[in-house]
Amino acid sequence: MGYRIFYAVQEVRVNDLPIHGVQSVSSTTNFQLDKVFEFGNINIYETIENIPNVELNVTKVIDGYPCIYMAASNAAVAPTLVGRTTTSANVKLLVFDDANQSTSGVASLNAMECQSMFISSLQYNFPVNENGTEAVTFVGNDKLWAIDSRVTNTNLNARKAALSLSGAIGGADSPSGYGHVFRRQHFLFGNSATMSSILPKDIPGITSDGYNLATGPNGSYAAHISNVSVKTDLSREELYEEGRRTPYYRPVNFPVEVTTEIETIAVSGDNISATESGIIGTTESNLQDCTIKILVSQGLGLWLGTKNKLQSVSYGGGDTGGGYSKATYNYMTYNTLTVVQSGDPNPSGSAWWTGRATYFV
Repeated sequence: MGYRIFYAVQEVRVNDLPIHGVQSVSSTTNFQLDKVFEFGNINIYETIENIPNVELNVTKVIDGYPCIYMAASNAAVAPTLVGRTTTSANVKLLVFDDANQSTSGVASLNAMECQSMFISSLQYNFPVNENGTEAVTFVGNDKLWAIDSRVTNTNLNARKAALSLSGAIGGADSPSGYGHVFRRQHFLFGNSATMSSILPKDIPGITSDGYNLATGPNGSYAAHISNVSVKTDLSREELYEEGRRTPYYRPVNFPVEVTTEIETIAVSGDNISATESGIIGTTESNLQDCTIKILVSQGLGLWLGTKNKLQSVSYGGGDTGGGYSKATYNYMTYNTLTVVQSGDPNPSGSAWWTGRATYFV
């Protein structure tokens, strides 16, 4: 029996695939209770127990190994947002004792298995001074610990017995693929002839076709990007039917908003004008559609389509307390977030990556 739980004695698996580079994992279980009272009795008549709601949050570094999103959607028919969010995943947390950690061949001290978990939110962060990360939230109604002595259900006892698993991630593990955890130098910029990210042309320094070229002093880029973050929250609804206690499906309620935040070190202000009459021709419009594509050296690509519009821009800093001015641009689109990765465990995953031009349109 161990004395504590820390990072080296835990392992996360999604659809039985060990997730490398995990930074944090947490779970919340809420038991939905309905109260019933009756006339003539001050005490509660019955507390009705509905199905539990289980939420899992997992964060990992972007490192060349399959992302959580890839592992959870390894049965997807397409890498699009619709294609990747129609299937559920089996998520496991293994806990080992202090001495053995998750050494290969050593049985776990305890294990938690969550079946039929659906992705409810997704976020990718590419900061300038930290590691790139992926954060995924799962929701479902099923969680089972292998050493929960309260479980008397015969079928669940059989399932519990099957959760005594051996560790697969050893102490010699290291990043795969490109061989490094994402850092700022791994964000790919270039031109139409290279593998390059495309950012909104609204941002000062970005060309009209979306490229950030190395045309500044000492080979610096024209736009000084200091942070890029992409996120979406999938509003899932539980669908019930008579004669069945659990939901038969948890679909995504489309349309789904996808947001991209881009922070820059400002050199000429935010350069975004806004008037009530509009600044673009005679269209009474201040905004234009922009393309966003993100590529990094770890074999990961995010496509947010060609209809991203600026939702807000903030400018500040550079005051008498020190520091420098920054401009942050927030873009919004709907239903478009295609994610491809060279290490995708989906049977078609490598084809999606090599044929990304097909999906990035």
